[in-house]
Amino acid sequence: MAPSAESTPIEPFWRRLRQFWLYPLKGGPLATILVMALVQTFVSYLVLVGWLLGLFALAAVYRYAFMVLRATANGRMEPPEGLGNGDNSLGMSQVALIIIYIFMAFAGGLLFVAIGGPILAIGWVGFLAFAYPGSTMSLAIDMNLGHALNPLTPLAIMERLGWPYFVVALLTLMFVFSQANAEALLAPLLPGPFDLIITHALSNYVTIATFHLMGYLIYQYHDELGYEVDAPLALSRAKSDPDQDVIDESEALARDGKLDQAAELLAEHLRQRGGSEVLHQRYRKILTAKQDTPGLLAHGHQWVTILVAQENYRPALNVARDCIALDASFRPQHPEEIHVLAEVAQKQSQSQLALQLVSGFHKNHPKHKHVPKNLLLAAQLMAERFNQEDKARTLLKQVKDRYPDHDIIEDVDRYLAFLDKLSAPAQGS
Repeated sequence: MAPSAESTPIEPFWRRLRQFWLYPLKGGPLATILVMALVQTFVSYLVLVGWLLGLFALAAVYRYAFMVLRATANGRMEPPEGLGNGDNSLGMSQVALIIIYIFMAFAGGLLFVAIGGPILAIGWVGFLAFAYPGSTMSLAIDMNLGHALNPLTPLAIMERLGWPYFVVALLTLMFVFSQANAEALLAPLLPGPFDLIITHALSNYVTIATFHLMGYLIYQYHDELGYEVDAPLALSRAKSDPDQDVIDESEALARDGKLDQAAELLAEHLRQRGGSEVLHQRYRKILTAKQDTPGLLAHGHQWVTILVAQENYRPALNVARDCIALDASFRPQHPEEIHVLAEVAQKQSQSQLALQLVSGFHKNHPKHKHVPKNLLLAAQLMAERFNQEDKARTLLKQVKDRYPDHDIIEDVDRYLAFLDKLSAPAQGS
């Protein structure tokens, strides 16, 4: 298995500046940059619907950029392949984040000019420029636009990371300024369509480079951020791996473009003998290259069950998270696995993921013994991370009404009292 971040020192980001610039020139990113630049240019010529299709095209670019950010944050320096397997909502959420930031900059700038003059307005815009990377990183990890837009979120990241955060923020601004300068130099030399293609390509290039940089910042400082890094997906060449022969055979098939045969080879091996973690990872990599979402979800069910049985809860959670990004309705196959993984997600500050795991549990498994625990956990997440105290109270009252004799009732009463105490000052005022 590839060395983990804990056993191998992570190279500081300031020593990898050249790699950040060159990263978009690799196969997957470069193909995405060029294809999407052509698509963006084409839709810009369409009357009436061009601007709307342009937003969807931009969202597709950001969806891939989030895949880059997440892969890098998990220690994987090889870029993801293709646009097929990613969370569709994340791309649109990032577009929404940018639009809201632009609105806040414009509206806040006008307000601050009226209140205190241009200096105050410049300060406000400067704050937003430095806050934007933190909001983007928060959105990529937590998949919660409201949490990403909370000003306290980037401030908390700034506090935890200190000067490295501000250096990365400055680097992202430098990337954007470099893009603008290149566009200004090239625009007079190119005819209309080619000018648009180059403009979109440069924009996409800078987007992927900056998201790779932000992902690396998360990877380097994952301990400070409370982020659990996956084991990198690079193939192990250690001879001690019992499945190395079949892994090598699948690699050879994949290199020859025989992805179906490679996937079937690994699937048959898993059915008959099981497999090492590296083999499971290799299988998922091939399914991703095939854009086989049903296959990834089916394997996700199987592998999560295996990992939970082995008490490897964090890797199991990572697999579940990736599957939920593919299909929001995905849940672990066995209900006993859900509460365990939701608690792990809560401890890792992946609140959105924890809430997704327990959401609908009481409807899907109404007679299961974990229903009260999962309702209490959902209520805690709603109240503490999403400011939904009323919904939390509703869930807690359901527990009291349906399970009056359950052992958890004391915990429910304590939490209701805690919520009442929180709301008391507001009611008194």
